[in-house]
Amino acid sequence: MFDIFTVEAYYVNYDGKISEFPIQDNSTNIISYIPVNLDKTVEFGFDFSTYFNVTDDWSIYFLTSFYNIKEETNFGNAFVKQDQWSNYSVLQNDIAFLKDKSLSVNLALTWVGKNLQGLSISEDRLVSYLSVSKTILKKKGTISLLVSDLFNMHDFDVTNRYLNQFNTRKINIDDRYIKLGFRYKFGNTKLKTNELKKESEEFKRLKEKDN
Repeated sequence: MFDIFTVEAYYVNYDGKISEFPIQDNSTNIISYIPVNLDKTVEFGFDFSTYFNVTDDWSIYFLTSFYNIKEETNFGNAFVKQDQWSNYSVLQNDIAFLKDKSLSVNLALTWVGKNLQGLSISEDRLVSYLSVSKTILKKKGTISLLVSDLFNMHDFDVTNRYLNQFNTRKINIDDRYIKLGFRYKFGNTKLKTNELKKESEEFKRLKEKDN
């Protein structure tokens, strides 16, 4: 059932990572974005991924990563250290329907858990895509339907809360849509196939001649 799966563990420790911090001036209520070098960033975790066929017409790809990020820096007047466990997971389903497999469905879900980046905490979010396609007209035409952000969970909040900093901004991805498309292959596809066959035969003949 399982064609392949992998498990990996990792540990990364590096200094001087540059991040853009939103720094608020509490006397003027103005937020300025300033590049800051973090003194230290440590990330460690483990990943698991697999790809397998549930049936002859249904395949699944799954990836999950559990990881911890710790960041610390000295602002001159105070030292700040934060850490956060998070999860990143991907589930993708590819399913073919009908006897000739001319109808296909792909459902992709990506979960981004609460995570830490540049002393900012980003909240959970779910990215989702659904695509349906059907070949018609002797496979020369394709009708497709694409739906993005099915559950309206792609938007998220980012919060900074340390020292005298306490601010939140809402990230609106604005990628919720439905697209309907049609594609048609013009030209003589049979002729193209014949040309490729002739090229292959000619290459084979020349190779045999060289030998």
